[in-house]
Amino acid sequence: LDVRLIRDDQVVVFHDEGLSRTSDAPQVAAKLGKTSLALRDWSLEELRLLDLGSWFLRDDPFGSLADGRIAAEQIRPHLPQRIATLAEVLDWCLHHHLPVNIEVKDLGREIDTFHLAEAVVALVRQTRSEHIVLLSSFVHAALSHCHRLAPEIATAALQDGVHLTDLPTSLL
Repeated sequence: LDVRLIRDDQVVVFHDEGLSRTSDAPQVAAKLGKTSLALRDWSLEELRLLDLGSWFLRDDPFGSLADGRIAAEQIRPHLPQRIATLAEVLDWCLHHHLPVNIEVKDLGREIDTFHLAEAVVALVRQTRSEHIVLLSSFVHAALSHCHRLAPEIATAALQDGVHLTDLPTSLL
């Protein structure tokens, strides 16, 4: 799961910085009088108005509709999809005994990424899901921060290209 912070400091499960690729945010923003399509500029109440699933029917990103692996009629009953908070997803994972990898996204500024990491650790502890969670990130300093805050939660460094030879010790 990719997680990000939104305007009202909630942690939501969402990959992109912006809302336009996988939602009807441009139309909803116009109705709300909003000019920004950046996820961080929306409240949870506003985000709950978005349809996050219909884009799949429109774009068929994996060609699964075109090649017949799935029919649009199988997807339509599950629409619209709404954004989920990390707390909601953790509760679901606990109920279904499903381990989960939570990627702490790079929010651009270290202070913001650390704030996200702290919020994620707090939610993991609040939901008592430490035993099913793995925290990962490309921002290794954020993982070190998580480890200092909650050594009981497993961490894993994500890395592009060449892996560091001292990776295990570089995170502690």
